[in-house]
Amino acid sequence: VKRVQQTNIWLDFYPVAGNPELAQTLGQRVRSTLSSAPLFMNEMAALLDELPVALDRFGRIASHPGLAAPYDQAIDLKRQGLMPLISAARLLCVRYQRREIGTRERLTALAHFTRTLTKEQSNLLLAAFSRMQHLLLEQQRHNKSHGQTADGWVDLRRLRDDERLLLKFDLQQIKAFVNQVKRL
Repeated sequence: VKRVQQTNIWLDFYPVAGNPELAQTLGQRVRSTLSSAPLFMNEMAALLDELPVALDRFGRIASHPGLAAPYDQAIDLKRQGLMPLISAARLLCVRYQRREIGTRERLTALAHFTRTLTKEQSNLLLAAFSRMQHLLLEQQRHNKSHGQTADGWVDLRRLRDDERLLLKFDLQQIKAFVNQVKRL
């Protein structure tokens, strides 16, 4: 499991100096090798279970046990929203040997070059990704202005009703996507 986690570094590297062709060749070799290794792909999919989306079994927003929330009503949006989406998109790109690195680029490529995501699903996930990044950034700005740590937690009490409904919808889209990826 640890090696699978460490391999994510290889899947997200990008050359910043030197010969970019060497990095591209290495990346293609890694993607080709991993996509044809069923045990590795199964372990990568199993790791998605370690990143539960912040929804309870009734589809309501909920923090998961074991996470020490800094607020009465909070979710670790990075760990319980963004990371499941990022990890699921990465896994599918490995499976289909796509070379995109950023999550936005991966979701777009999966819709354009594979039959895994429809354009509509891709657009919903891209919008969810943007909204959650915005919520997280706003919370971090609030925290910093109040002398607190800028972390991955979002205080749900600070959200308007429409923001909370959109967050719930976005998390539901991500959960459905993660489940779809695990089935593949």
